[in-house]
Amino acid sequence: DNLKTLSAWSAEQLDPTLNWKDVEWVKACWGGPLILKGIMDVEDAKIAADSGADALIVSNHGGRQLDGAPATIDVLPDIVSAVGEQIPVLFDGGIRSGQDVFKAMALGANATFIGKAFLNGLGAMGEMGVAKCLELIANELDLTMAFCGHTRLDQVDSTVLYKPGEGNMATLAEITEPFIEMAHKIVWCTVATVDRSGRPRCRVLHPIWEVVDGAPVGWIATAKTPIKLAHLQQTPHVACNYWTPEQDTCLAECRAEWVEDAATKAAVWDKFANGPEPVGYDPAMIPGWDNADSPGFDALRLTPWRIRVMPAAAMLTGEGILVWKEG
Repeated sequence: DNLKTLSAWSAEQLDPTLNWKDVEWVKACWGGPLILKGIMDVEDAKIAADSGADALIVSNHGGRQLDGAPATIDVLPDIVSAVGEQIPVLFDGGIRSGQDVFKAMALGANATFIGKAFLNGLGAMGEMGVAKCLELIANELDLTMAFCGHTRLDQVDSTVLYKPGEGNMATLAEITEPFIEMAHKIVWCTVATVDRSGRPRCRVLHPIWEVVDGAPVGWIATAKTPIKLAHLQQTPHVACNYWTPEQDTCLAECRAEWVEDAATKAAVWDKFANGPEPVGYDPAMIPGWDNADSPGFDALRLTPWRIRVMPAAAMLTGEGILVWKEG
């Protein structure tokens, strides 16, 4: 009977009719700060930010609801990238030490929750145990910051973290010229988008790259096909992968956005029409493209968030690989 009572009570706590409009209603009725906990998805984070919430907590509730869900630390960076400038992003899950707090803050969290850590202290020593737990975590965080050369939390970012498999990271200034040089030498690349089921789709396209405010920016002359529109609306990221038979490779993983204003579209047309061979070509050779105002002509702007340049020799020696990642 007790088990049945517990099951009935648990079922009563979950309302399957709840939706995002209810969040707006609660916010209007409450009138005070509203924080949403349990965000694990970028799209949910965007909706949460638009719903009127004052902050969100990246949390999987201890993994009790869906044991196959990703760890919160793995989804945190993408959520911070998507909404971190719009709404505070708090973090919950696996915080057991000051180093754990440091890692979450380095990945963009504004603050963390500690959950089981203080409950362990409470169970062992009561109120004194909670105070001791907070003291230990604070001291560990202070020591970790000192070892990493920082005195303030607002100085901490992802550059303090070791990223397995990426070796020594290059600066954007170091990688920009080698990347553009190799990309323009190869010219054509596969450009992958992702559909709503998470499946990649590739096509071969012809970007042209330039340096804008010290950073590489790519442009693609293309058409707004239904597939491209749907994929980029779902996930506005693309991967541009260049390869030669000699095994020189470079790639740029980018945020992609359609160019909508006529002046920029005309500038993209001119970049290709007046660009040096082999990158430059006459866009008017494409059927239906008479000029930048042609209805079938569109353009994409590419802003890289990760770049890799790997000459062929690096496949054997492991030396000479350049990798840069935003943030």
